[in-house]
Amino acid sequence: MFVYINIASQILYLVGRIIKKEKRSYEDLVSEISKEYWKFTISPNLRPLGTSLMLGIKNAMKIAVFDPSGAYFYAKFWALGDGYKEIITHLNRKYGEDLTEEEAINLMKEVLSSEKIVYDVIEF
Repeated sequence: MFVYINIASQILYLVGRIIKKEKRSYEDLVSEISKEYWKFTISPNLRPLGTSLMLGIKNAMKIAVFDPSGAYFYAKFWALGDGYKEIITHLNRKYGEDLTEEEAINLMKEVLSSEKIVYDVIEF
């Protein structure tokens, strides 16, 4: 449990530090987060972060998904961890650009009501 908390705190610290810098485009923020992840992966003096990260970009209506190496991609929706394949399959079937806000909320309630899902939302 201690290791999980330590890794989570490192990620929160890095992301928080990057986001609180001067106002920039989300592309710059995503690039900087990716570089920080990569530094942890290749440095012999640092332990790799060893976890994926999803960063919601509200004004762009998409998610940046990072893997532990620092590689990233953008998605309209995504899931990580146990059961992610089933969740993505479900979202692929039900999600559409034309969803109303209420329909989107109901879709997320469906997904989040699954017994396999554990989630945390941290806002900066």
